[in-house]
Amino acid sequence: MTGVQTCALPISGLEIAEGEAGDLGWVLPRHANVYARAGGRVTARLGRREVVHVVSTRRRWVELRRGGFMRERDVAHMTAAPRPSDVRDDERWLDVDVDEQVLTVYEGERPVFATLVSTGRADAEHATPLGEFHIWAKLAFSDMTNLARANVRRNYAIEAVP
Repeated sequence: MTGVQTCALPISGLEIAEGEAGDLGWVLPRHANVYARAGGRVTARLGRREVVHVVSTRRRWVELRRGGFMRERDVAHMTAAPRPSDVRDDERWLDVDVDEQVLTVYEGERPVFATLVSTGRADAEHATPLGEFHIWAKLAFSDMTNLARANVRRNYAIEAVP
């Protein structure tokens, strides 16, 4: 079968209103505990991709704005990034935090949108290149392959990657 398949892909991130704190986080495991204090009794359970607001991070724990603590490994959360020197005060730019797996959109210094992402694995063959890059095209989805590379153990080809 040939042809072009189209689909509507919802963006599951969150807009950040002006004056609102850029403290968004997402629960990673299917079930994650919320504790009264770090290492204390369990007060609640949250599910995968539920949104939390992170007040602070310390010693492998995150403190939540609504009260309670979660293990840091159970939450992917935004971290403020400095604006690149060549970006104007009102210009839009993106930060992809490969450690947290979070993409944040900024207008100047202000975060305006954040979402979870899935970057390349940390091994040499699949790592996401780090650095500052200019966007040259914006696509709803595209095919992703490494078929042109001969120096890898195994090639891949994935269609319609958002």
